[in-house]
Amino acid sequence: MCSEDRDDMTKRQFRRFRFSTIMFFLSVCVLTPSGGAWSATDAELEKTISEALSVRHPTEGADWWRSLGPNAPRVIIRMYEASDQIYQRLRLLEALAWFDDSTSVEFLKLQAERTADDVLRNAAIRSVGIARGANEEEFVSKFLKHPEPQTRLAAAETLKRMNDSRADKILEKYLNEEKTPWITARLKGEAVVQRRLKITSSSDDRLNPELTGTWAGFWVAPGAGSPGMESRPAVLRLKVSGATAIEGELNLKKGGKAAQPKAFVLAEVSGKSSRIAGVLVETPASDSAQTSAQRDMRKQPREIPFEAELVERAGLKLIEFRAPSIAAILVVRRTGTSQ
Repeated sequence: MCSEDRDDMTKRQFRRFRFSTIMFFLSVCVLTPSGGAWSATDAELEKTISEALSVRHPTEGADWWRSLGPNAPRVIIRMYEASDQIYQRLRLLEALAWFDDSTSVEFLKLQAERTADDVLRNAAIRSVGIARGANEEEFVSKFLKHPEPQTRLAAAETLKRMNDSRADKILEKYLNEEKTPWITARLKGEAVVQRRLKITSSSDDRLNPELTGTWAGFWVAPGAGSPGMESRPAVLRLKVSGATAIEGELNLKKGGKAAQPKAFVLAEVSGKSSRIAGVLVETPASDSAQTSAQRDMRKQPREIPFEAELVERAGLKLIEFRAPSIAAILVVRRTGTSQ
């Protein structure tokens, strides 16, 4: 046996040993009641959870998270409080949905009530609904009056998933009172084109030239056939022409359960300063990559209303892009610069 083969065998043996060691510590976490093992167990749990969070397209479901044992919620909560990454925090809030203990649910409620970030707030509301169902309809329903429309939608969708007669009555009353067309349309399964921003001639309303460029990041949207979220690598290209004209395209790469990459052009775009709004129009794949059904639909391309804004977060220039009708968000960072 040559030295390279021996080295490969040694590496494989080491990987198997490392995996066995992690599994041993996880079993200690679940089965050992002695207080002396808890700190090491929490460390191993955190390592396992961190590895799961590092996967770009998550596949962990309820069974996987619950298999981590009764100490997992406190580790998840500690990791959430220590993290400053919104996507990681989002994943951790979604993980707590699979634990219905009082500590997990109370933490989710606290985040729903206190966080200023609507993405995290909405995730917390959904997770409370998954964890406790109709038992928390009173808590969830109070967010139907929240000033942020995305939060009202999250609360309404959570009530709808409860499949409970009392929750249905609350939802029916809410639909009669809600004044935002795209929210009621979403809940009824209809489509409404988002109203465009009004353009004025003021110099303050000129489009920010910094929007021009290539931006890369991740598109996050509800997963196909699962209650969690899926992310896909994305590239956004924008070009500002003159004071108010802008054109662009969005490309979503293959990821998760998505069968093929997707491409969109930005249409009916209007904006002012660092904000734009319009419609994403999906461009068809090449004829060779399309099914006959897809070719038949080419006359009616998919249209998705969107709004976007150039912002600065932690010293970085980012574009935060939202498509409320499909509950999707896109966060991208300029490529090829030190930003």
